[in-house]
Amino acid sequence: DLILSTSYNGPKYTFNYYGEGNSSPNVGDKIKYFRVRTKNFGIAAILQKRFTQAFSMGIGPGYEHFWVEKEPDKFLTSENFFDKEDIDNPSRFAVLRTYANINYVDSDIFPTTGVRWYNSANFFTEIKGTRRDYIQMKTNVSFYGTPNFNFPITLALNIGAATNIGDYKFFQANSLGSNTSLRGYRNNRFSGRSSLFSNTELRFAVSSIRNYILTGSYGLFGFFD
Repeated sequence: DLILSTSYNGPKYTFNYYGEGNSSPNVGDKIKYFRVRTKNFGIAAILQKRFTQAFSMGIGPGYEHFWVEKEPDKFLTSENFFDKEDIDNPSRFAVLRTYANINYVDSDIFPTTGVRWYNSANFFTEIKGTRRDYIQMKTNVSFYGTPNFNFPITLALNIGAATNIGDYKFFQANSLGSNTSLRGYRNNRFSGRSSLFSNTELRFAVSSIRNYILTGSYGLFGFFD
């Protein structure tokens, strides 16, 4: 299989950056101070081989382009942000992407049994500017199980890790937050060279809806991240 993908974020796209490490401060929760406005574009062409219905591997080249807005009165332009060369615009990277994925579940949308294991290793080399090179490695495994009880309850376990090997820019750090497997925190609340997380969920299916307007299932769930 040949997979072509493109992505674009902007011109009002933002993400949060508080600095690196678990001890990065968030005094007063001044969310606008830590917001970073950026425009970025990416493209990739992946040659994928399906060995079985559940196991596939892929490799292919890509390109990424970043532009960071230098807005006044923000953490990014303050004296507390030390990597000033990271916001020299633009940043262009040639990328080599590889992955190996296992997807053996009974349903892609609402799995109740099975396992998913996604792995990727991507090499980034800056075309101009500071000419930084680094490798980003990620793994994420999820287990799903539904005991044979009188009521339908599913246990979902999700464990993931990521690390950068080499010299990367601040917007390429691995992050954890509400949008990246750490619910209850701000988006991208913690950033750094490496990240590690786990999610545990209990999902209870209540009933389903099927009519001309709406079709689907609803239920309750509890989680611990």
